[in-house]
Amino acid sequence: MLPFEKLSISQVAPANFAYGKYSLDYTLNSFERLGARAIEFYTAYPHFNLEDSSLADIKIVKKKLDSHGLKVINVCPENCTYPMNLASKNMATRKRTFDIYVKAIQTASEWECPHCLFFPGWATFDGSQEEAWKYGTDAMSRLADIAEVNGITIMMESASSASTVLTSIQKMKKMIDEVNSPALTGMLDLVCLSITGDNIRDSINILGIDNIKHVHFSDGALLPDGSWERLVPGTGILPLEDILGVLSDYEYSYYFGCELFTRYKKDPESAMKVTLNWCKERFVNKTEN
Repeated sequence: MLPFEKLSISQVAPANFAYGKYSLDYTLNSFERLGARAIEFYTAYPHFNLEDSSLADIKIVKKKLDSHGLKVINVCPENCTYPMNLASKNMATRKRTFDIYVKAIQTASEWECPHCLFFPGWATFDGSQEEAWKYGTDAMSRLADIAEVNGITIMMESASSASTVLTSIQKMKKMIDEVNSPALTGMLDLVCLSITGDNIRDSINILGIDNIKHVHFSDGALLPDGSWERLVPGTGILPLEDILGVLSDYEYSYYFGCELFTRYKKDPESAMKVTLNWCKERFVNKTEN
């Protein structure tokens, strides 16, 4: 099997989403056992809850990361479930979400991490998409100003309307254009592309490869209830090799965050190892991006 010439194994970054039933110390030890150097960090309990953490806590985690030889390449706070919704009709919910995102920017700065992933919020199914869009765009504009001052770039992804007003790549591009900030850009989630009906090549052409700063990487399968489940590569129905071929053709140079969830909660390390081994067979073995 020939590797994708423009994709390096050093671009593959394990993430802690599936480690939610294990401690932070176990998770960081696991990443070190797996040979990871770059990681995506979901800032939630029990690893690191932004709401409960002080500046001293942020610095303690940075020391732990350094001791394991790990660098965080994306800070990802909770985005989709209560109590987070940047576009809520409830002012208190909007403010709480905004404040947590500001703290995520500060955390990324302390951890020397270049990116944060934020969702601009969602409307209830019986609510106004236009009102939610206005709230989300206004908040993302203010957050982008704060991020720019701190040297951080905010990334957004498209997903279902249950999670975000960005229900297509076109809508993501629209918000990027409306905010018009160098600190706001896009990213792709391979399962979400299937949810929104977008394909990889059109997504790159719409956003521009320079506006794709991260990829959430996993296989996926459609469940009987119509929802999607994220799976280790090679066990779902996504055309992963075709997708990687397109990304290689466009010389995508940022990271692939390995996004696996609760299916693997009992043994996340084994699932991450399968993912990394699958990638090692297909990515060029380089030590640098």
